[in-house]
Amino acid sequence: TIPAALTGVTAIAAGERFTMALKNDGTVVVWGSNSNGQRIVPVGLSGVTAIAAGGLHSVALVGTGAVLPTLTAQPVSQTVNVGQNVSFTVTATGTAPLRYQWRREGTNLTGATGAILSLGVARAHQAGSYTVVVSNAAGAVTSAPPAVLTVNAGLGGTVVVWGDNSLGQTNVPAGLSGVTAIAAGGLHTVALKNDGAVVAWEYNNAGISTVPASVTNVMAIAAGLNHSLALKSNGTVTAWGDNGNSQRNVPAGLTNVTAIAGGDIHSLALKSDGTVTGWGDNSFGQRTTPAGVNGVMAIEGGRHHTVALQSDGTVVAWGRNLFGQTNVPAGLSGVVAVAAGRDHTAALKSDGTVVVWGLNNAGQTNVPAGLTNVTAIAAGVSHMVALKSDGTVVAWGENGSGQSTVPAGLSGVTAIAAGGAHTVALVGTAQSVAPTLTTTAAGNTLTLA
Repeated sequence: TIPAALTGVTAIAAGERFTMALKNDGTVVVWGSNSNGQRIVPVGLSGVTAIAAGGLHSVALVGTGAVLPTLTAQPVSQTVNVGQNVSFTVTATGTAPLRYQWRREGTNLTGATGAILSLGVARAHQAGSYTVVVSNAAGAVTSAPPAVLTVNAGLGGTVVVWGDNSLGQTNVPAGLSGVTAIAAGGLHTVALKNDGAVVAWEYNNAGISTVPASVTNVMAIAAGLNHSLALKSNGTVTAWGDNGNSQRNVPAGLTNVTAIAGGDIHSLALKSDGTVTGWGDNSFGQRTTPAGVNGVMAIEGGRHHTVALQSDGTVVAWGRNLFGQTNVPAGLSGVVAVAAGRDHTAALKSDGTVVVWGLNNAGQTNVPAGLTNVTAIAAGVSHMVALKSDGTVVAWGENGSGQSTVPAGLSGVTAIAAGGAHTVALVGTAQSVAPTLTTTAAGNTLTLA
């Protein structure tokens, strides 16, 4: 009987009625018969690099035989603008398994344990010195000198909005510039500027478009049906707007957040440890993360469902399933981004193609034939939007308000968002880079444009 919670095993050996396992931390676990003490591991035994099992005795090789890691390619210093994608990479050789731990200013970064450190879209607070510790059974080495990340304010971009304008949601405020991120709610639009300030317009019932004075130093934004969220540089979340289902009541003590999303009447936060926290309406279990969901890299909220992208490139969805919106297609893998509409769900694959499932009342799941080279996706109530690597936009599905009619000549787009019946594009920031899912010896790393 294999011991419960036995993980990180790198080698096994079997003797007469007993079994041995070597873990990646250099320790040994033995189970089965103990007639001659063969499964009594010596106290303090560590740094083991190999094991063997005799008839009624156990053997461990300590230290010798393991080769200390050598860094063959160090992380390189970078200078980027706010809004650009940024990542660091290290290449190492040595006796497997190799373990990685990235640090910023000498402090370990939670969950940063792969050969690639993806910081996503650069923000000013991320500037600093980065190192990585690479270790194995023989010891550890630290990259040197530190890789310095310099983040310039950048010029940002401008916002273009089209579709339903019944409440002014397409009326971009005069003079708005320096925008690095966009979000679209049911009837409102939100923009993040390169100075960390947030601007919202137009529908303002329940204060939806009135950004609280405390919303500063923001690194990401999200919008629900009638509420908005901001992720601050200190890893905390602020929400404002309608609160009929407590969707803006951020849980007390919520910290270490790396991404946010808004459903119709629920809210979501992704933490640095890959777990998801939800609040607001839970009528269909849309904010209750299923057991076994871990290593989450991205989240999105629909009307009454939630979608999560896991670090292995697979997708998990939960909540209301009346139209099959949580029925992830069998075999779907290699996913680098997800989106959630009112009752449909979409995935962007690493090959630049799009898969959509769920309600198809307006053709929103009918991906245009030949659509490739997609770098980002967004889902509205009943329409879909895709950003291509050449900076152009494709939209399909419901078009009753012109939300799927892309303005003629629109180009240079670097980000997209889809609201209830309007669509938003960000034009003129740093060049968009196609998202990739990189597989290394250390695992999967997601790099998003």
